[in-house]
Amino acid sequence: MAATRARGETGGRPPRLTHEQAEQAQQLYDSGTPIPKIAQTFKTGRSTIYGNITPKRP
Repeated sequence: MAATRARGETGGRPPRLTHEQAEQAQQLYDSGTPIPKIAQTFKTGRSTIYGNITPKRP
């Protein structure tokens, strides 16, 4: 791992959503858009959306 990091690589799978897309997904969620619709918008799975948003607390 040290050699990999020395080359500037982090390893692992790249994130599906960019930081900007994650912010947009959060805004859509906060405005009441259902999770399946958000996932369809970004062409990803629901679990990816759930991993990138902060759920509302009652």
